[in-house]
Amino acid sequence: MLTKSQAREIVRGSIEKAAGDKKAVEPDNTLGELISPKKIQDLAITIVSDPKVGVPRLQHYLDPNQLADLQPDTTIADLTEKVFSLSAGKLCSNPNNPHPQKCCPYPATCPECGYQVR
Repeated sequence: MLTKSQAREIVRGSIEKAAGDKKAVEPDNTLGELISPKKIQDLAITIVSDPKVGVPRLQHYLDPNQLADLQPDTTIADLTEKVFSLSAGKLCSNPNNPHPQKCCPYPATCPECGYQVR
């Protein structure tokens, strides 16, 4: 699981790489303010796969499909929160309260609520 600080670093570094330069990245900025709409998909790929600024540098994995819906009006705060929450590892499938599971090995069913772990 990433910390919030690590998620912020990943988002900031990935935006700088996608934009091709250092940007002043503030939480209320939108992706459209910082990078061109054509580069938003590159940003998602950088976040999930770049070994220098992305999630892999911290030995984590994010499903690239989870970031496929990024839009120019997505704020940096929302993207950071999404990266943070997606890095939580596996969650139980409880529709009312999906919560992280203890790692290694992950259980097949949640010991707290009995829902399937995904």
